[in-house]
Amino acid sequence: MSTICYDRSGNEAPGLVACSSSSGSNGTACCLPGDNCATNGLCVDPDFADMQTPYFVRGCSDVKWESAACVDNCNAFEGNGVKTCGSSKFCCYDFDGCDCDNSTAVFSLSPVRVATTIPSATGLSTRSSHAAAASTTAASLQTANTNNDDNIKVGLSVGLGVGIPLQTYPLLSRRVDLKTFVHCHHSHVRHCYNYVSCWYNFDGRIYLANSRHQR
Repeated sequence: MSTICYDRSGNEAPGLVACSSSSGSNGTACCLPGDNCATNGLCVDPDFADMQTPYFVRGCSDVKWESAACVDNCNAFEGNGVKTCGSSKFCCYDFDGCDCDNSTAVFSLSPVRVATTIPSATGLSTRSSHAAAASTTAASLQTANTNNDDNIKVGLSVGLGVGIPLQTYPLLSRRVDLKTFVHCHHSHVRHCYNYVSCWYNFDGRIYLANSRHQR
């Protein structure tokens, strides 16, 4: 089994990194640069102060997600967040949130213990390229929606590495009832607040949940 990482749809996810390079045929979970890899297969985001949960399911080196090292309990849910519901109990954090009383969303998993940390992307040129990509995306969205009176601003926070301040770029989307933010890291959508108008994917593209149109 290779160390290529795959998202929950079985597509290659080049932005993800295998948590173990010596897993062999056993497979391994995959996380984003800067994440902590837990022994139970979850990815732990150290910069979770502005998020609902620090735990996420990112990817797996097994294209079929049959490896015991990968958490597949939430593959039927749209969100990729996982929230703790008490001792060894976790809940799939969907676009509607997390319900610890919902038996279909709650599963058992060993406690979170950090095993390894995936190094963050280093170097000014790397960080600059991520910033440029985000800025270009923002500009494209703004141009495409200039004539839409229902446009609102959506904050896009792009993490450019440990110790680097978050930068906010204005994005335009359709009107929603609740203020919506998309939290991004290394050009990959990490978290959608309120889960109203945003749709995540591992490839860094932004989707509108109501329309399913790619942005």
